[in-house]
Amino acid sequence: MRVVRGVTVSEIGLLVLPLSVGVGLGSLMTGRAVSRTGRTAIFPSLGLSAATATLVVLALAGDKVGTTGLSALLGLTAVFMGTVMGVVQVTVQSAAGPHVLGAAAASVQLSRSIGAALGTGLVSLVLFAALAAHDAEIARLFHELIQRGPDMLTVLSQPVRVHLQEEVRGAFVAAFLTIAGFAAMGTALAWSIPVRRL
Repeated sequence: MRVVRGVTVSEIGLLVLPLSVGVGLGSLMTGRAVSRTGRTAIFPSLGLSAATATLVVLALAGDKVGTTGLSALLGLTAVFMGTVMGVVQVTVQSAAGPHVLGAAAASVQLSRSIGAALGTGLVSLVLFAALAAHDAEIARLFHELIQRGPDMLTVLSQPVRVHLQEEVRGAFVAAFLTIAGFAAMGTALAWSIPVRRL
C-alpha cells in the first residue's frame, strides 16, 4: 500500500484493521450459527467459496477500488475466512472423542502452523519471482525498498518510481491469485468433510 498507493504506515495499520475484526466477526457469527442449527461443514464450505471469489476480485480489481474499498474487501474476505477455524477445531475434536481430545486439538494447531509457514513462504516466492521475471532491476529496487524503507522512493526518478509501482502491483496480483488458489483448495476440502452436523 505504501509503494503503490502512497499511504502512510499509520494509515496502513487502520486500513488492514478490518482483517482482524473480520476474522473475529466471522468466527463469532459462525459459532452462533453452528450452535443454533447443529450444522458445521456448510459454513466453511460457503465461506471459503466466497473468500476465494473476493480474493480473485482483490487480485484482478484491487487497484481499481479506492483505498477504503480495498480495506472493505480485505475485511469481507476476513469475515469469510473466519467461518473456518472454529468449525475445523470443533469437528476434529468431536470426531476424535474424549480420549484423544488433546492430541486432536494439537494436530489442528500443528496443521495451521505448518500451513501458515508454507503458505507465507510460497506467496513470498511468487511475489519476488514475479518481480524478478519481468525486470531484475525492479526486483533489486524492491529488495532495497524493503531494506531501507519507503523514503528510498524519494531518490528514484519519476519514470523509475512509476515503473516500480506498476511491477509491484503486478506482482501482488500474482500473490493474491496464489492465496485465492489456497482458498480454492480449502473450499474443495471443506465440501468433502463427511461430518456435516454435530
